[in-house]
Amino acid sequence: PLRALPLFADEASMRVVEAMAGVADACVYFIAQPIKQQGTIDSNLYLLHHGTVAIECVGRGRVAELIEGGSFFGERGFTGLANRANATVRAATPIVLLFRF
Repeated sequence: PLRALPLFADEASMRVVEAMAGVADACVYFIAQPIKQQGTIDSNLYLLHHGTVAIECVGRGRVAELIEGGSFFGERGFTGLANRANATVRAATPIVLLFRF
């Protein structure tokens, strides 16, 4: 699943992910629990192992997008393209974040 994502498509990227896994957190969230809040400073990259999260953007309606296990979010802050979260992310189902770093 991670190899299917463009961010982790090559072998070197996967080696970086494997190395980071040793220092990353595994977290469990329950339905409606916020993971990150729009407007807050957040440079974490989140890899969603299991479950579904809802991406909520003020001004664009209640839920802009749903992301399912095997995907990631927070890449803009992680790569330095943004210093504040541009959306609120909440657990839409019970979820397991495999990495948060």
